[in-house]
Amino acid sequence: MGGRGAAAVLAAIAAAFCPTAFAGAAPPKAEALIGRTVPPFPPELPDLGGSCFSAPAGASADPAASAICAYAFSAHGPDWPRLSHVLVLKAIGHEGNQTQWRVLDVLERPTQPPGRMLAFHGCLRDGRDAPALLAWVDAEGEGEWYEPVYRAWEFDFARERLREIPPAGVRCVNEGHGYDG
Repeated sequence: MGGRGAAAVLAAIAAAFCPTAFAGAAPPKAEALIGRTVPPFPPELPDLGGSCFSAPAGASADPAASAICAYAFSAHGPDWPRLSHVLVLKAIGHEGNQTQWRVLDVLERPTQPPGRMLAFHGCLRDGRDAPALLAWVDAEGEGEWYEPVYRAWEFDFARERLREIPPAGVRCVNEGHGYDG
């Protein structure tokens, strides 16, 4: 699969944020999720995976915030093409071998045209690693970076909430760039 093939796979993921009907019950609204301890996740929000991150030194008054995987972005929905929510989670303990998380914030499916996707790892802001950043990107490009970036959100460690930031200076790596298999 060349650059176009990888882009097609990523474009399918991008379609996740286009309005589509759910086969079962409607997914819960953000207000019903914030403050909840997970897992278990609501049955309408199967866990599709995610990416964990930590606060940089001095970004939070909470010493636990800089622990490995203190926070996470977690993608949810019936499947990738119908991805409906990205949860921002904070590790609060363990139950057996499983980490327990508190839902801090939720990015619900904003309407976007086809060909865009939400990148939530491998992003830079002003040339520096930005592991706590979500970005709407063009999923159809063939370059090393998804360009352009249309919208971006950064996790504010002090407020423990997402905040929208200008997309200028945000870059996210195209994981499929150069893949020929």
